[in-house]
Amino acid sequence: TFDIRSGPTQLTVRAHTALTRRFDLFQGGETVGMIRPEHPFTRRAVIECDSSVPEAVQLFAFWLVDGGDRHAIPSPFLSRPPR
Repeated sequence: TFDIRSGPTQLTVRAHTALTRRFDLFQGGETVGMIRPEHPFTRRAVIECDSSVPEAVQLFAFWLVDGGDRHAIPSPFLSRPPR
């Protein structure tokens, strides 16, 4: 789980389940978006968010779940281990 604050925008990014690579974005307890793989055997991801979520926040949320710091957070979207 990650909490993101950017100006008036406050989001929580949480794994949908422990067994999937989907992440949900919540704002005030309401789902406002998701980050998921395009299909089960790809490294491509789809980011779908309400217009209330700024694009920069969407990209930062993706960076977090994709393993922005490859040494600390293993990426659910990559099959190779962190360097």
